[in-house]
Amino acid sequence: MMKINAFEQVQKLYEDSVQKKQDPFFAHEKEKGKAERAAVYQPSEEKAVTGTSAESKLSDEAKALLAKIREKYGNMDIMVGDFSTEEEAQAMLARGTKEYSVLFTSDELEKMAADEEYANENFNRIDEAVKTMQDIADQLAEEDSDTQIDRIGISFGSDGKMEIFAALREASDKQAERIEKAREEKAQEAKEDEKKAETEKTSPFADRAPRPEKTALVRASNLNELVEKIKEMNWDVIEAKYPPKEGGKIDFTA
Repeated sequence: MMKINAFEQVQKLYEDSVQKKQDPFFAHEKEKGKAERAAVYQPSEEKAVTGTSAESKLSDEAKALLAKIREKYGNMDIMVGDFSTEEEAQAMLARGTKEYSVLFTSDELEKMAADEEYANENFNRIDEAVKTMQDIADQLAEEDSDTQIDRIGISFGSDGKMEIFAALREASDKQAERIEKAREEKAQEAKEDEKKAETEKTSPFADRAPRPEKTALVRASNLNELVEKIKEMNWDVIEAKYPPKEGGKIDFTA
């Protein structure tokens, strides 16, 4: 379940906005015009590059900006990776371990480092996404929805386009009700199945055994579309599967 209070540090972005003019990676921009900023950005032809490989080719200004972003969004996984498709972005975001992951291409970071106003626009988009997802998570809980938001991924492509990915899970209590109903139906079909179901209910290890669960991934290019997809999620058409042995955390390649 998303930890709604886990992202309070995000709001510090707005509180520190007045100090950004003194930041070293923006200081040089005060003496440069828009034409010079545009010259700083040189699109990369490399694709599907991530991690230290993608970060190593960043300019000093972009590296400084990346460090600041990671400091401000300390409860998120901030990644750098050059991708050309949504599938590549999903695969990179799947490497995250936190509830929120944000992926930038190296070209996008260079543009942000060269233009403070443009960087702030992207920061605002991240903040808006976080707030919206927090609100929808609260709303789902209040409505006793059968949908639970597990993780959120946000990617910024070299063209500035933002994509939002939401890894969803059927709520635990709804999942338990479905499993119990399935057991009852199975028990009515044959006495041996009934005996097996009763054994599972009374076994002290029943709760420890992995249970099949329903997970899904939805993605959208704007928040309104994403929220609509989350609310309209129909778990009846999703097949329940056992979680992977290494844990039940869903990734963005689902």
